[in-house]
Amino acid sequence: MSNEVAKVAQTDFMSIIERVALDPNVDVEKMSRILDMQEKVFDKNSQIAFNKSMVQCQKNMPTVARDSVNQQTNSSYAKFETILNAVKPTYTNHGFSLSFGTEASNVDGYINIICDVMHEDGYTKRYQVDLPLDNVGIKGTANKTAVHGTGSTYSYGKRYLITMIFNIAIANEDDDAVTAGKREYEDNVKKPVVEFFMRFTDAISRNIESIQNVKIFLDDEDYLQASGWWFDMTEEDRNTLFLAPTKGGILTTKQREMIKSDPFTAAYRTTLETTK
Repeated sequence: MSNEVAKVAQTDFMSIIERVALDPNVDVEKMSRILDMQEKVFDKNSQIAFNKSMVQCQKNMPTVARDSVNQQTNSSYAKFETILNAVKPTYTNHGFSLSFGTEASNVDGYINIICDVMHEDGYTKRYQVDLPLDNVGIKGTANKTAVHGTGSTYSYGKRYLITMIFNIAIANEDDDAVTAGKREYEDNVKKPVVEFFMRFTDAISRNIESIQNVKIFLDDEDYLQASGWWFDMTEEDRNTLFLAPTKGGILTTKQREMIKSDPFTAAYRTTLETTK
């Protein structure tokens, strides 16, 4: 159903509802069921329109150039403002708008960054990610105030979410800065730290849905579901993500212990047996 046809159908349906509502003999219970059914139909049509627009939007998304350098890791990145200025004309042209915010995280020392993606046909989809407060450097020593660390985390979260939502490619433009950064870290025997940091963030980006579900089901002590999502990731990514929370890992100490437990492994074996 096209957007135009759906809007006409909705207008006609509301006219019918108005006429029926004036009938004193109307069956209220039946009318309520019809309204509920029609609401589900409209919601489904809105979701379909959202998905179609998202497909076209991602096809037209430009590549964004990295324009800044992280002095701690000497790695280049694109600022949120750079990404937004580059992609906003495209996503607004396809009927999307974004609303960022934060909520309390279930993980101590983390912030839940959210982004509501709203479409002109009425459907809204929420994306979110839990991130640790960015108040320590790569050596683990505090380098920011609480306010500064929160702001830094929020900025990173917005960059992360907008690139994930629209599948935005970030190009490496500043070759001189990156080359200089690599040379400096190689000279100071810090290259492994940088490489691990990049693997860690890439692993999160690839597996954000799996990570969120693992954490949710572990908190509910649902080993069967949690193990399924955990082992759906590659072994390399699992090893990379299994970083202690004191070092910036995305899993809590309790969640790591649950993953290493016998019930967790047994639950996954049960899943394998039932799928044979």
